[in-house]
Amino acid sequence: MLIPAFELQLNNPILKGLADVGKYDGEHPSLTCATMAGKIFFHTPHDKEAQNDVKFLNINRKISALACGRLATKHQRDLLFVGAQTTLLAYDVQENCDLFFKDAPDGANAILVGRLGELEVPLALVGGNCSIQGYDAEGNEEFWTVTGDNVTAMAFCDVDEDGQLELLVGSDDFEIRVFRNEEVISETTETEQIVALAPMRRTSFAYALVNGTVGVYDKPGARRWRVKSKHDVCAITGFDLDGDGVPEVISGWANGKLEVRSDTTGDLIYKDNLGGAISAIVTSDYRSDGHTELIVCSADGEVRA
Repeated sequence: MLIPAFELQLNNPILKGLADVGKYDGEHPSLTCATMAGKIFFHTPHDKEAQNDVKFLNINRKISALACGRLATKHQRDLLFVGAQTTLLAYDVQENCDLFFKDAPDGANAILVGRLGELEVPLALVGGNCSIQGYDAEGNEEFWTVTGDNVTAMAFCDVDEDGQLELLVGSDDFEIRVFRNEEVISETTETEQIVALAPMRRTSFAYALVNGTVGVYDKPGARRWRVKSKHDVCAITGFDLDGDGVPEVISGWANGKLEVRSDTTGDLIYKDNLGGAISAIVTSDYRSDGHTELIVCSADGEVRA
């Protein structure tokens, strides 16, 4: 079993897949979660006035995607990106103002922030229905491509070891596609819709399917292992939990189960159970003590690190 580094009860529901950690002042981490009624709440441990209170941001739209990350702005700090059914909001939490607001007619099901391939600046990539758009800090569309179906998951991974990040895209048509810039260089057909994708090490990445399957590909098309559960998998990530220099596959499930598996064999190493369905798994040096924690969020607002 795992022994938590810390536990929180935030007393607000956390929607599935809609949590991340952002450093909105450039230094201190803030757990950011979407909750009911089109609201986002923040838990910021360094805010001594708030202590364990949470602060709210009203989006007033049904939230479909959420991510934190940095674009090429003059301030070296994270921004908050919020996808709704047909819109994308880039929000500066520190200044309490919009950076830009864009229509997303194809929807915003997944958001990923970072630098792709040969692009010179980081972008906010938004996956919708058969399309992916990328916006810079000015809100200009600097990337656009089509994909086969409704995008359900995205991740960066250098699958060909050329030193540049490719874009992994999972979708409702059971395909995991690899994009080098705007071109598809690989397609892998799975047995069900893709729920989540996570880079592991070098060319490998983990995946999760809607039928409860979790597995690892050494590179596209070369599956290393997979396991299947009768429960729904809600979240997956790669994280070196035991400090051996190798990331493990961390998966969270609808029955509250947390599993830690070897990335090479799929063998179960650790497990834990939360009181409710797991909504999201993120990583951060949340206590600012030089140690990165694995932070597991449940649907009822329980947080365990």
